Amino acid sequence: MSSILDVIEKLKLNVSSIEDVPESFSSDVYKLTLCSGENVYVKIPFNKDKLFREFQVLETLKGVIPVPKVLDIWYGDENTTGALLLSAIEGDPELYERCIHHFDGVFFALPNPDGPCIVHMDFRPGNILVNGNKVTGIIDFESARGGSSEMQYFIRPEKGSHHMQPLLQRHV
Repeated sequence: MSSILDVIEKLKLNVSSIEDVPESFSSDVYKLTLCSGENVYVKIPFNKDKLFREFQVLETLKGVIPVPKVLDIWYGDENTTGALLLSAIEGDPELYERCIHHFDGVFFALPNPDGPCIVHMDFRPGNILVNGNKVTGIIDFESARGGSSEMQYFIRPEKGSHHMQPLLQRHV
């Protein structure tokens, strides 16, 4: 808890409440409600590589797909790796079946396998935000890499990506 307090101080945030965000496996993530009533998120990655990678990917994807806006970045000190201050996106993590339905409909938008792309590497329902029937955001890019589109569906089966194999086979 001391690291989030350090980040709040360094970013000079006026905070009325702090909530821990569960199911974050390689960063500490907190939902902050500012005194103005605005909700924002602070992400404290476990290492600087993840901090810089997520920052760069979010900057690259802004305006292309719905991702959180980077409101501020703190590059850390000897005790903390640094932190990203991110905008909140309206929506909730989506159920697996609805995710499959959505991406089944837009699978054609993936780049050809011979073209480079950004591979999320942790593409799971908890990282897809939905409001009603609309995907409002995709979060958690700290593990993203450059690669080819088909890598996304096979790289992390322990997190559920192997369930995407039937979807991929229908479109190849």
